[in-house]
Amino acid sequence: MGERALLVEVSDPDDVHRLWSSLRSVSSPAVEEVVAGAATVLVVARPGSDLVALERAVVHSPIGESGPDRSREVVIPVQYDGPDLAAVAALTGLGVDDVVARHSSRRYEVGFVGFSPGFAYLTGSDPSLRVARRDTPRPVVPAGSVALAGEMTAVYPQATPGGWQIIGHTDMAMFDPSRPEPSLLAPGDRVRFDARTGLGRPSDRLAAPARPPTDVGVRVLESGPLSTVQDRGRSGWAHAGVPRAGALDAAAAAYANRLVGNPGASALIEATLGGLRVMLGTGRRLAVTGGRAEVVIDGLPGRQDAALPLPAGCHVAIGPVTAGARAYLAIEGGIDVPPVLGSRSADTLSGLGPAPLRDGDLLPLGPARAGGHRPPPRPFRAGYPRPGDIIEVRARPGPRADWMSRSGFDVLVSSEFVVDSASDRTGLRLRGPVVARQLLGELPSEGMIPGAVQVPPDGQPVVLLRNHPTTGGYPVAVVVDEAGVDALAQAPPGVKVRLRLS
Repeated sequence: MGERALLVEVSDPDDVHRLWSSLRSVSSPAVEEVVAGAATVLVVARPGSDLVALERAVVHSPIGESGPDRSREVVIPVQYDGPDLAAVAALTGLGVDDVVARHSSRRYEVGFVGFSPGFAYLTGSDPSLRVARRDTPRPVVPAGSVALAGEMTAVYPQATPGGWQIIGHTDMAMFDPSRPEPSLLAPGDRVRFDARTGLGRPSDRLAAPARPPTDVGVRVLESGPLSTVQDRGRSGWAHAGVPRAGALDAAAAAYANRLVGNPGASALIEATLGGLRVMLGTGRRLAVTGGRAEVVIDGLPGRQDAALPLPAGCHVAIGPVTAGARAYLAIEGGIDVPPVLGSRSADTLSGLGPAPLRDGDLLPLGPARAGGHRPPPRPFRAGYPRPGDIIEVRARPGPRADWMSRSGFDVLVSSEFVVDSASDRTGLRLRGPVVARQLLGELPSEGMIPGAVQVPPDGQPVVLLRNHPTTGGYPVAVVVDEAGVDALAQAPPGVKVRLRLS
């Protein structure tokens, strides 16, 4: 699955749990993530690892003896008051009391965790309670909602969009980043729901803890369309449903940090479409990279791709991005907001980490490093696309290429697609000729990686970017190479994209 991931298929759901547990228990410098799916295990290798050697090791991993602790049972209190409870009763031909009794009398098992942090897919539902998803998904499902869909039941850990049928709620924290293992449930756990009344509601946001205000930092004067704090993202937590997030154009962010002498993992500001204006509370070096935009310093023109030593009180503005989609502002010392699960990144999919920036925010800075300036030896990137331009990225056949018809796969790797305005940090939505599938059923959810090109039933591809869900149910026909993921992160709506097999 791409340059540095393997998707392992198993024939028995118990083998998913055993293999996932076995690979997680082995400390290997080559393995970065292990993600359980419904019938697969995704193994993501660290950069530079030998994928062929890792494949041999995974294929020969013993799975017969190891497995999750089956003695672990989690009891979740539920108040059955969901807005879809009566509809579920009508769809199943049961009374409301029967729905409650049947749902709360079962013993469930966690198949896998994905979609959002701590979202556990529970198997073992009563066959009489199997109902389809809602025709129209809700824009927001409240945190703590207990819901049904198909053969599964689940609890929404955070307020997210969703189309499952909501039958109740719980105030139990399904995900808490302050715990050693933040997800309450893990593959193989057994779960029981206990009907109760008078429960409260959990918090909807997984924000970083607040820090005391300080004047030694950077003040956000205008935040623009979407400006967020980002670093390299959260690795090692995909098994708990936590997206990696981080700077979408990882190379441009690393370049900005290098210019001002910061370590590569330092946090900076990602300004989508530009429009950011800040004031420095202390004298520091600063650099703007990424999408092309006018840089103005105290009313005078500034430069991109250069380290600029600036005094305290200086105003820095990044105008609208005219080529590309995202500009990066790095400041010497880095943005020093509190880390959550090892990262300062704002996860716009799940709400983990610092919230998107607002006018008036004050961001603390870390200490400057003496002698840290390291000018790059050559320009970082020749150009950035504008609407109407064509960019070509290299891709490899994906694990579900055989779900496409022969002609459909040819269309995917030989046609031009246009970036749709509905694209965001999660994925790039492409419009163009229909990519026909020969298999039209639902694919059991499995682990996903940046660059995975999913093909939904409508035949319009979606390229997952770095803030993607950790699992997904659309087949991955091809996987874009990592350099191509950076390039696509800079593709604004209207840019044409070609996927070419490498």
